[in-house]
Amino acid sequence: MSKTIMTQLFFIFSAISLAACSIQAIREDELTPAVTTMANMEATASITQTQNPTATVQMRPTVTATPAPALTTTPTTAPIPTTSPTSTPGIIVRMECPTLISNIASSVWPNGSILFNTGRIWEGLLWWAEVEQEGIWAISAGNLEPQLAYQPARYVAVSPDGAILRAGIVSDNGSPELILYNFITQETTRISVSVAWREYSTFPPRWLPDGRIEYYVVIDEWKLGTGETRDVVFLDLATQTFESKTWELNLPEYEFFEYDIERGYPSGFAAVDPTYKRVLYTAGGGRHHEIRLLDLETGEVLWRGSTPSLVDVPPEWSEDGSSVLLLVGEPIPGTSFAWSKLVSMTRDGIEEELPPQPFPGAESYIANISRSPNGRFIFYSLYSYATGGLHGYVVDTLTWEVGDVCDPEHNLFGSLPYDNVEVDWLPEGQLVYRVLVEKEGQPAHSLRVLDIPSWTAQVIFEAEPGHGVNVFGWTPIEEFP
Repeated sequence: MSKTIMTQLFFIFSAISLAACSIQAIREDELTPAVTTMANMEATASITQTQNPTATVQMRPTVTATPAPALTTTPTTAPIPTTSPTSTPGIIVRMECPTLISNIASSVWPNGSILFNTGRIWEGLLWWAEVEQEGIWAISAGNLEPQLAYQPARYVAVSPDGAILRAGIVSDNGSPELILYNFITQETTRISVSVAWREYSTFPPRWLPDGRIEYYVVIDEWKLGTGETRDVVFLDLATQTFESKTWELNLPEYEFFEYDIERGYPSGFAAVDPTYKRVLYTAGGGRHHEIRLLDLETGEVLWRGSTPSLVDVPPEWSEDGSSVLLLVGEPIPGTSFAWSKLVSMTRDGIEEELPPQPFPGAESYIANISRSPNGRFIFYSLYSYATGGLHGYVVDTLTWEVGDVCDPEHNLFGSLPYDNVEVDWLPEGQLVYRVLVEKEGQPAHSLRVLDIPSWTAQVIFEAEPGHGVNVFGWTPIEEFP
């Protein structure tokens, strides 16, 4: 399979038991999503399915943009002492929330489509929606009305170049298959799955720089002070074969909280880069805590940083493994608390200069971090002890601007421990994110795209009351058959 064809492959990943999602598969005879565009939309879909899925979708949107009452949260923890400044000299703090628009005439991103589907949400959470009707939908830069992009499919994983992987398909002879779908040629390739999907495996799959897919990873054993035993399965797309291996990951002085293992997600981390030649992990013990960058081939420690407490927010490696973004703790003088400091470095341990810190709100607990593919923007969500809610911020590493992704009308990101802020990025650096709004007395997800330089957020889709949105990524395709 050539690299050119690989660039256009659309892989589908669904119908499997995911521990993080608790998905119950429900098939419907009609493929009409329980969604609205902005506020209200009626949709009809005429589907003709052959070996290669095709669909014709006609949309008749009625658009409104009426602010809904804010969802409220109750603080669960007393606020920590605020001894660090709310802003730092040398950075520019945006004082206003992004300008919110719901204009369907043009998009704030230049090209391509955002892929998503919809389903029920429970307890007003930003967690994944439980899909009731199959189908992957697209909203394109040139067409802001939802188009049916592919069906049948429920949960999918999109590669950086706009492809999707799907597993759990049962062939005519009863064996599991993987489906590769090419958007340009509309060709479908079926690969027999020769490995069993294991519970508690990673999702979604990770595309590696050498062209393989990290199909899944299961940690079989955490060994305090020495490392991990992992079961790793790779898929070679060129040969359409699977490779399974047991990997002993040697991590000197590996540290995590043992009592957390029963949850399946112990505090601490060991983040292997996409080339499988570097690992960033938590080390130490007692009152001594470190984060180390280790060369897996030589055993050399390339970088180490001290932190006052064990960090459990996983680092984020770039797609090619050339750099990594992570958090370390910086003590707040005179208190037992620390603020969260962002650190970016190359794979060889050379630190990148970031705007002066602490950023606004950084004395609160940072819950997750993400960096745009072009490297310019950093998103971080944090839990505010004062409000009991989650907030999102964007850092522009070029202009040194920091802004709160806020909305005066809504509690955008929910609250811990049940909510999780997941964001996606478009190739030009626009931020794709879901927020909580209230519609007809029920929570719903609102899908938005933020153009950071202009500080403009566009509402591109809102689910019906009680429903949410699962975002899968971006594809360069804008027209779907």
